[in-house]
Amino acid sequence: KEPFNNLYSMGSILGIGGYGWVLEGHRKSDGLPPQEKGRLPLEVALLKLVGRAPAHPGVIELLEWFEQPEAILLVLERPHPCSDLFDFAHSQGGLLKEHTARNLMHQLVVALEHCHRRGVLHRDVKPENILVKTDTKSLKLIDFGCGDLIQDSVYTEFAGTPQYAPPEWVLQQQYHALPATAWSLGVLLFDLVCGHLPFRKDKDIIRGVLNFNKGVSKDNYYVLINVLTNGIKMPWNQDLLFGVSIDFYT
Repeated sequence: KEPFNNLYSMGSILGIGGYGWVLEGHRKSDGLPPQEKGRLPLEVALLKLVGRAPAHPGVIELLEWFEQPEAILLVLERPHPCSDLFDFAHSQGGLLKEHTARNLMHQLVVALEHCHRRGVLHRDVKPENILVKTDTKSLKLIDFGCGDLIQDSVYTEFAGTPQYAPPEWVLQQQYHALPATAWSLGVLLFDLVCGHLPFRKDKDIIRGVLNFNKGVSKDNYYVLINVLTNGIKMPWNQDLLFGVSIDFYT
C-alpha cells in the first residue's frame, strides 16, 4: 500500500474533536477533497461495518485508512457545501423551524437504524457529529470515535458527551444501547427546537425537569415528554424510548 503522504496533500485544520483532528486534504491524483483524522483503530472497523454495500447515504463514507506510528489516519468523504448541525442551527438563529428539525431527525433516525442493523452503536449523537449539506438539507452521521459494537447486555463504560448521558448511567453507571440512543435523540431534538440543552449537569438529568420554549408543537412536546421523562422511570423500555422516536420521525 502506497504511503499516505504520496497519495494526499494536507491543508488547514477544519476541526478538533475529543479523539482526533480533521484536516483539509486533496488526493494528488485527481484533486478530490477528502478528510483525514487521527483515530483509534476500532473506528476503522466500525466504519467498515456501516459502510459495506449497500451503504447508507446518511453515514459518512470511509475511503481509505493508513496506520502510522503516531496515529491511525482515516480518509473520509467530504460533502460540499456542508456545515455541522451545531453551526447550521446557529446560522438559523440558534434554533430550527420544526419542519426542518423534523426532516433532519427523520434522516438521523434512519441512519442510526442502519448502523444498528450493521451491529454498530454510535454513542455520541450530538450536533457537532452531524454534517448538513446546506444546499439540500441532507445529513451525514460522522465521528464514530466513541462507538462500539452493539450488544444486548448492559454497557458499564460511558463514551460520549456528558450532557447527553441517560439517567440510568448517572444513577447506576450502566445503560443499554437502544434506550441510551433514544435518550440522546431526545436531547438533540430539544436542543434543535428550543435552542438550548435540556440538562447541563448530572443533577439536572436526574430531576428531569424540562423548560420548554413557547411555541413548541404538541407533537414535539409529546415526543420529548415520553423520551426524556418516561425514560427516567423506565430506562430499559426500548419500545417506549426508541419506538416513540422511530414512529414519529419515520
